[in-house]
Amino acid sequence: YNAAELRRMREKAGEYAWAKREFDSIVQAAEAALELQGHPPLDKAGWSHDWVCKDDGASLQFREDHPHDHLCPVCGKEWQGRQLDLCWTGKIHARFTNAAETLGLAYRLTGDMRYAEKAAEILNWYAANYSHFSEADSRPGKGGRLFTQSLSESNWIIDIINAADLAWPAFSEEERRRLE
Repeated sequence: YNAAELRRMREKAGEYAWAKREFDSIVQAAEAALELQGHPPLDKAGWSHDWVCKDDGASLQFREDHPHDHLCPVCGKEWQGRQLDLCWTGKIHARFTNAAETLGLAYRLTGDMRYAEKAAEILNWYAANYSHFSEADSRPGKGGRLFTQSLSESNWIIDIINAADLAWPAFSEEERRRLE
């Protein structure tokens, strides 16, 4: 987003009911993201294709408070195993990344520093810990640090950069250097 696009988003929220609803939903999501506690595990995400019930093929239900018990919403069976735990970890990384991006956007739309501060907390955690994640296979396309394939890692990097770009005006020079 550039300054003109953000200004137009704010203007539209004042002019159109649909834009006001969207604006309010962004702020509501940012408010929820402020409640996000802790940090993601220092573990790589698993293959998202593994996040299925072995009996009926349904996608398992994400439950943040159940990192080791993975529920099938169709048959009700709970599955366990390291592979599924790593899939859960991927969903946690996505949750924190999406929260940082939403917080950055809400900050730019409202000017509320609470959103920028929480985005900075998440981004600074990744900046401090990213190098601690081990590289998987060094062959092209075979993995990154957080994800099992380079495509997923690349998508994550784009989202993290978007989050940083949105919250950037609120960061100190020291924070900017660390994030860069």
